[in-house]
Amino acid sequence: MDHISPGQVNALVSIDTPTGLQHLVVTTGVGASSAYDVTVNPIEPGLLAPASFNINGVQYVFASFADGTYVLPAGAISGVNSRTAKPGDLLTLYGVGFGPVTPAAGDGQIEQQLNTLASSFAIKLGGAPVTASYDGLAPQAVGLYQFNITHGSRRCIRQCGAHFFGGRGERNADALRPDRRLS
Repeated sequence: MDHISPGQVNALVSIDTPTGLQHLVVTTGVGASSAYDVTVNPIEPGLLAPASFNINGVQYVFASFADGTYVLPAGAISGVNSRTAKPGDLLTLYGVGFGPVTPAAGDGQIEQQLNTLASSFAIKLGGAPVTASYDGLAPQAVGLYQFNITHGSRRCIRQCGAHFFGGRGERNADALRPDRRLS
């Protein structure tokens, strides 16, 4: 379990859960919920994009610099240190559902070692390929993937989307929106 509230439960699905349609029942000290149908896929990648990172109708992914500053327009969220990225910046993004890693990770265990995605993986930023210096499970976390990339695109003018390829095809997410052309 990652989060429990009256209207939401976030849980990590065990690696040995059969794929396909499964019935989910939440049980507490006061009883059990009705069964809900959920579809379990072997790989279903998604980037961390919290609702608080929806800025003027644009959903940004969670991306940070090495110093912990968020990759967002400066001042986009009150009290949050942020700035836009420029070519050469090292960025860290997070996600879930990217599939197996090598060496294999323990099911439901805090990740203790560096690893890499077992399936093919590529990333584009602003339409240009970028290299991930790390693409595996985040150290000291459970089921959270970490991607360290260097922002190299000089083609981002207003919006720079991150495109992830792997497992079941391309995934898109707005990652950066520089305020001006980068040259």
